[in-house]
Formats: sequence, C-alpha cells, structure tokens
Amino acid sequence: EVDPHAPLTPEGCNWSHESRQCEPSLYCTSQGKKCKLKEIAEKPCYDVPASEFCCGTSCKGYSTKKPCQDVSMICLAPSNFFESAERCACSPGKCYDEVEQACKVIPLDCTRGNPQQQRNCEKEKLFRRFKQRQQTAGTFTQSSSKWQTRLQELETRFDAGPCSSLKIRSDERVLNFQRTFQSASARQKPEDRSSVFTELVISATNLFVRSVADVQAMFNIYFANAAAWDDDCLTLVPSFSNFFEFEDDGEVSHLGTQWRPSSYQLTHRVRGKVSEPAAEPMADEENPWCAYSFASDESQQSGRIRFARRDPPLQADLFVSPRELNGTMMPHLWCELARKLRSTPEGRNRSFGATRYEDGWTVGFEAACSQLAFTTSGGEGQFHIWRRYDCEKVVLGSAFLTIFPSFAAKVQETHSALGRLLEDALQCAGQLSQGNREFEPQDPYVAGSCVVDIESMLKRGNEEDAAKQRRAAFHAVTASAALSTLQTWLEEISNMGTMLRMDFEAVFGRGQELSGLAFTADAGKGFRKVKDMLGSDDAIQQRSETLQAHLVQKAWRTRGQLQKSLFPPPVHYTGALEGGIVVGRAKDICSVEMAQGVRFDIVNQRSGVTFAPTLVQEERLCASGSFAPLKSLEISIIACTRAIDIDGKSEAETSFAFRFKSILSVEDLGKKLQIKMGEIFTQGSKLGTSELAKDKVTSSPAWLLAKSLLKDPTAILSEALAASSEHLKEQVNSIGHKISKLSSKFVGAAVGIDSFLSLKDYHLLDVQLGLTKVGDAPYYPTFQVEFKKVTAAGLGVGMPGLLNMKITAHVSQAYDLSEVFSELYHLLVDKQDQKGYSRCLECLDAPGYKFCFNPTVSSKQQFTCQQAACPPGWETAVDATECGTVVSDDGNEDDLFT
Repeated sequence: EVDPHAPLTPEGCNWSHESRQCEPSLYCTSQGKKCKLKEIAEKPCYDVPASEFCCGTSCKGYSTKKPCQDVSMICLAPSNFFESAERCACSPGKCYDEVEQACKVIPLDCTRGNPQQQRNCEKEKLFRRFKQRQQTAGTFTQSSSKWQTRLQELETRFDAGPCSSLKIRSDERVLNFQRTFQSASARQKPEDRSSVFTELVISATNLFVRSVADVQAMFNIYFANAAAWDDDCLTLVPSFSNFFEFEDDGEVSHLGTQWRPSSYQLTHRVRGKVSEPAAEPMADEENPWCAYSFASDESQQSGRIRFARRDPPLQADLFVSPRELNGTMMPHLWCELARKLRSTPEGRNRSFGATRYEDGWTVGFEAACSQLAFTTSGGEGQFHIWRRYDCEKVVLGSAFLTIFPSFAAKVQETHSALGRLLEDALQCAGQLSQGNREFEPQDPYVAGSCVVDIESMLKRGNEEDAAKQRRAAFHAVTASAALSTLQTWLEEISNMGTMLRMDFEAVFGRGQELSGLAFTADAGKGFRKVKDMLGSDDAIQQRSETLQAHLVQKAWRTRGQLQKSLFPPPVHYTGALEGGIVVGRAKDICSVEMAQGVRFDIVNQRSGVTFAPTLVQEERLCASGSFAPLKSLEISIIACTRAIDIDGKSEAETSFAFRFKSILSVEDLGKKLQIKMGEIFTQGSKLGTSELAKDKVTSSPAWLLAKSLLKDPTAILSEALAASSEHLKEQVNSIGHKISKLSSKFVGAAVGIDSFLSLKDYHLLDVQLGLTKVGDAPYYPTFQVEFKKVTAAGLGVGMPGLLNMKITAHVSQAYDLSEVFSELYHLLVDKQDQKGYSRCLECLDAPGYKFCFNPTVSSKQQFTCQQAACPPGWETAVDATECGTVVSDDGNEDDLFT
C-alpha cells in the first residue's frame, strides 16, 4: 500500500523547534544535528521514567522506585557527561507503555512508511517470527549457525529476490499524487496552479490505463506465460508449469490452503501438482513477472513485482484438495474455447461480444495523446497540434473480454468518468476544443467560460486576475475529482476477486461437468470444433505447420523493414536436382528460337517453405524429353510421380504433361528504320481476331499436335498409361517416339527463320496438355493455350583474338486463350449443326485447306472447302478464328455446301 504521508528522501524530514525532534516523527529520526529517515516507520519509544524505576546501585536509598531488572528492563550506561548513573530502558523491540507502566512489544505496521521502510518492516517481521519460534523451542542463540543461515536466507529473499539481476533501462515510477496536489495548491500564480492541476488530471488518467493493463498482464502471465501476450491463440506455447504458491513454513504446509497473506515471493514453478515446487528457482530472464513494468513507485524491477506474493488456490471442490490440483496450463485449449464462444449466439449476446470487439478494445484517452498548443507572434495567434508520447494505451484482448466482461464494464464506466474530467480540464486550459471532445461536458462553467478559439485565447492574455483565479479553482476541483475517481477505482480493483471468479466460472464451469458457456454454447458446437482442432496427433501436426507459417509472416509484418533481415522470408520454394543428355545444340535461355536437337532429363523436385528448411512438404520424381525438328517448333513430354496424403493414406499420383510450342511469325524490326529504339519495348496493343487470323494460330503445328492428341489420346498414351509409374524413362521414350512421327505431318506448317536477324518480333503459340490420376482413379485432363508476343534484340561486338561480346534483351507479353480454344475444340468435336460456322471449323481442321464462300449470293450462301485457291470474287478463310467474321449462322436460310 502507498502511504501518502511518508517522505521518500531525507530531505522530507525537518527539525521542529516546538517538539524538539525531527518531523514527521513516525518516519524520521535525528542523527546529531541532522534528520534522517528511520529504518522502519514506527511510533517513537518514550524513555522509561527515572522517577519510577531505578537501575543497579542507583536503587539504594529509594524505597518508592522499582528496580528495572524486576520488570524485564535493562540497564544502560550513561550516554553523556551529564548523566551520572545508569538508566533503565526497554529491551530491543519493546517500548514503554505509560498506562501499564511496563515494556511492551510494538506490533509492526508495515503499511506505514515509504517503500524502503515497508520493505525493512517486512524483513523485521520475519526475523521476529523466526526468533520467537526458536526461543519457544529452546534452540535460539544469536550466534548459532542455524540462526546465521536463516538470516542469510531472509536477506537473500529481500535483497536478491526475483528480477534483482536485471538492468533497469527506464524510470517509470508513479510519484505521490497527493503531495503533487498540495505542492500545486501552494503556488502563487493562478496560471501555474492551473497548469499543474491539468497535468495531474492527465497523469491520473494515464495511471488508470496502466492499472487496467496491469490486471490483464497478470491474467496473461497465469494463462499465457507472457504478460504482453497479444491475444493471438497461435502464438501461445503448447503448455507451461504455473507457479508454486504454498508456504514453506511447517506450520501451514499440512493445511489445504493458507489463511493469511504470504511474505514469500514467487520464485519457483511447480512440477506436476501445484503443491510440488520445482528443484531450481526461475531465472530472472525466464520469469514472466520480470518482463513487464507494473505501475509502482519503485525504480527497480525487483521492487515493482514485490506485490506478487504466493497466493495458493482455494478449495475448488469438496472432494478434491487444492494441493492435488494439476499445475500444468495448456493455453491453446482455453484460448480456442473462448474464441469459439465469441462466434456463438450466446457469446455475441454477452457484454463486449459484438463484432467490433473481435480484435479487442483499446482503452486510452485520445485527449491525453493529442492536444492543442497556442502560440502568439506579432499579435496574431495560431494553434499547433501537440502530439504527446507520454500517454498510455492498452488493448484488452478479445479473449480477456470474453472471460471477464464484468471487469470490462467497470473499466468502461470509470473510463467515461475520468475522460469527462480530463476533457474539462484540457478545454479550460486551452488545449482541447469543444468539437474534438469525446465526452459531453456537464459543468456549465466549461461551456460558458472555456471557449477555445483564436479570439478567445488572445483575450486570455489580457484577462483580469479574478478570471484566472476562477479557472485555477475549477482546475483544482477537477483534479481533486479525478484523484478521487482514481482512488475509488483502485479500491474496487482490490475487491474484484469474487466478481472475476464468477465471470471465469460462467465461461469455463467447474469440475468434470463442463457446465460453462465455453462447453455448452450453441449446443456444444464450439467445444466439438476445438476438440477436433486439438484432439488428435494429426490435428496437432497440422496446427504446428500452420503455426510456423503464421509466426514467420507475423514477424515480417510487425518487426518493420529494418529488422526483416533477421527473419527468413515467408515464402514457398521449389528446388530441383536435374541431370540430362542433349543431342544437338543446347538451348540458350536468352533465345526465343528453339534449339534443334533432342534433350532427355531426369528431375528430382522438392518443395517446402523457406522458414523451415528441414521440412520438405512435397517431393516428386520427373522424367522429361523434348525435341525441336525446326527452330520454330518444340515438343516436350514430362511424366511425374509423387506420393500424396489423402485422408491419412498415402496414394501415388502420376501425371503426364505435353507442351507444344511453335513460332507463328517473325518480323524484322531492324529494317523499319522509322521505329525508335525506345518504342520497341513498350506495351503492345490489344489482341484481336484479325491478328490471330493473320498468324494462323489454329493451323499452327502446336495446335494441330495438341488437337490430334485430344482427339485420339489412346493411340499415343495407351501403352504409357498402362505402364507402372516406376518406369518413367521408358514411358517418355515411347510417347516421344510416337509424337515425333505425328509431328512430321505438320512440319510443313512451321515458319522458316533467318538466323542473321538481330532485331525481331516473334509471335508464338504455347499449348500445354496435362493428364493426372491418383491411385486407381481415372485420369483427369488440364488444358492451357497461350499466345505470346516477344520482341528480342541482340548486339554483337567482336575483335579477333581479343574480345567477343554479345548483348541480348527481350520483352514478352502473354495472352491466355484457353477458353477460346476450348470452345473451338468442343464446337468442332460435338458437331451440333451443319450451318456455316460449324462447316468452317470442320473445313479448317485439316491442314492446307481453305474455306471459300460467295458473299454475293443474296438469299443463300454458298460454301466450299478446298486446297486450291478460292474462285475469283469469293472470300477466303484460312484460320478458324476467321469463321465468326465471314460466316453468320443467324437466320433460317439453307446452307449449300459443296
């Protein structure tokens, strides 16, 4: 407890000529002519009256005086020259009682004094208790080794307790509010009093926020093992042991619980049961109480947590002793239960169960963080925003709000009361305008005399002293009300134990019945979901993998750009070990043209996540073969196998991928001298059907090969699909041999390329077909067609025998035509009608044919399909993409097809 009257330093003690002692005498004593603080704040002892007691030889001749030895007093030698005889005195720890005329033991009141005096008082209490027990047992001697050992243990407990080894980096002490208020009241200038009172109100609101944060921090320590836990269930540790909180003393060790506050601090965790302490104390670096700065008037962390003393569990069940309770906390369980409760109808209907509290509730005062500062220059006034970084804020997490809604309601009530007082004080100080208030003022003085605008603030500089005195008086009343509200709140906190326990039991229930809302809400659906989430080894493994990715991504989001290098990037990776044989010219990765020849590769591919390098999420083995009969045509076949997990069972997945890539056209841009080099690599125009028709995309070797494979896949794949997935090389060789025969039919459609061009514009068609099956299931296909534009430039510089340098650059654009070609293929295969459009597609399906039609026929259209040139005056379509523009299927006219 804070004693508001106790001086913190010796400067608070002053000599009084009236009482002839240092005042306040309860806390101060004299040392020569100087005043100093007492070791322990206690009432001063009065001297034993010499008129009633005598000592030793001085008792001779006095029949009315009592020898002090007969009443357990001691004799002291003369302390100075003026004393001629011994005098009576009380033994240490006792004071003379004038009523009973005897020396009595002074009961120590450790609520008196500053923090150091209270600490010394607690230490003295332990010394006296131990000494009394040893004297009762007849074993006490001041010089005994047992007594000295016990003294050393007690000294260690107080002087080297928890957190004492940590270095303090900042001073966050809470100073004496009452003394500050008294100091402000004694100031002469009213504007100085107003300024200090306003700051006092701001400090009161900040202390309120810190106290709210402290309550949540204590909950986090016991339930999450981290005072600063951020309400994220995935960041919780799987389990941890809570703190040993039973007394060590033998007189209470046999009881189910203890009946009085403990003087022992939390130094050990438990090992299993709550009544079994771990062998070693917690290291300060691992003690969660040491990692949080609780509100205190102490500057050392060891002093800030001195309030955290042993507080054992109470009797929770008539048939279970508290000492038999399990001390292991599994935070994922309660956190997920609380999170699921929020999504149930019962959870949403509770206080603070609304959706806007899903991410918690920020408790703070915006007026304490951002204020107005008024300045004048040359008779002109101006407001500036004063951003204050000494304001406090805390986010009460959604889990905390779910479990303790009554506490949050109390916080909300006090927050409103203090917020109104804060804004009243700031508005009358000219630091907050009426429009920026969060709480409406209730005092008429604020609305009438505390207008905040440039004109009113300029008038304040010339206002009379009476107005300043009135404002100072208002600030004094407001500060007093704020301190009173804060004091009431702090008293309420100390009496909230029953309310918090009732809130907790309403959510989690008791015993084996699981009667709390967390288990029964929404007919127990939330509880069953949590059970499925954490109730099996597979579920735990899945959560562990999710947790890894979540933590790394969260670290990247919260640590900032400067510290991101400390963490691996949260991305997936794919690595491949590849070996192959090339017959012919090896492909240049900068070249658009295909390298003529044959290539065969074996690839072992692994993929995973960068933040878990030992975790391989997927591994597959692939065999691939590719050959390019011309520079404008390339054919690739890839066969892969991998093991995948389906419902806990490993199944083999086999896939085949076919890629047909052909160059449709090549244009020499170097011959177009009017084109500037800066315009070559710019964004191209939109892709239209005229451009596709010009490049004859549907009659290109790539599409003709893909279409043939789609029409009759068994001719090529029958043997491979029936083969074992272990013989990938043989499958690829077999398929490649058959496709090479098929490709010879379409080589004539390929484009010839002049190898001497250095600035070219390429149009390509890239067709990819895929067939995949899992286990004994049938194959399912995938289909993708891309039209690509590539502009490539090359510059070669060479000096025989000295230098040979080549510079290449290219830019590409890809258009996904998968849906277009899928529609063309299905219209061709289905043959739903025999009208002009379908006839056009059917005609152009064969290489080398032209679709001819007569546009001059008025009532009927006449079509022909032939390899020779179309008749004069007839229109010609050479690519399927032209069919929609030259032929219409609308109307009921008959089609004449020759």
